[in-house]
Amino acid sequence: MGWLIFFFAWILFLWLYRYSERNKQLRAQSMQDDKHLDYTSIKHDFDDSMKSFNSAEDFKSRLAHIDCAIEHLEKMEAMLPGKHAAEKLPQLLSLKQALTHSDIKNQFQESMRKARNTTSSVAKVNHATAAQAILSEGLKLGLDEETLSAEIEESSDFINQLQYDEYLAKASKEEAKGNKKGAIDQYQVALYFLKMTHRENEKQNALVTEIENKLQDLNN
Repeated sequence: MGWLIFFFAWILFLWLYRYSERNKQLRAQSMQDDKHLDYTSIKHDFDDSMKSFNSAEDFKSRLAHIDCAIEHLEKMEAMLPGKHAAEKLPQLLSLKQALTHSDIKNQFQESMRKARNTTSSVAKVNHATAAQAILSEGLKLGLDEETLSAEIEESSDFINQLQYDEYLAKASKEEAKGNKKGAIDQYQVALYFLKMTHRENEKQNALVTEIENKLQDLNN
């Protein structure tokens, strides 16, 4: 009698074990199916973002769509590493940087064009300052200073030149009035400013030499 009880207990144990394992397999399969459905849904969202990116015309809209596409790719890569997103993600990040650089550069050039074309000194400073603000926005969007180095130097040189011209005009005005001391003071201010912003280029070297000669003449 005892062996019958043991036999039926063993049969029950085997059935329960197989039932448990079967449930585990079904749950795992269900989770895999759900994961596949989620991946497919995100892939669909990614495709929609890229379509919107390609059809958008203004920079802000294109940037928003490409950011969404990158976010979807990152989710896809987290779900199925190395499947499709691993190759596309760096390409899309490079595309975003190129897009950002192109737009920032265009905006910068337009502001600098206005700064050069206007006759008002105040307007020149305002447009050049706006150009620098555009570069700052580019840095916030992920561009590095090396990428924008030429534009950063161009805007700084332009504003420095405006300030130098203002000092020089004041010095020349004092010299024309016969105010030797006032002229010397203004030329010294201009010289100090030049040396503080000196970039060791031929143009600035010539300006420094010119003012030093002017001061020497006035002090004699």
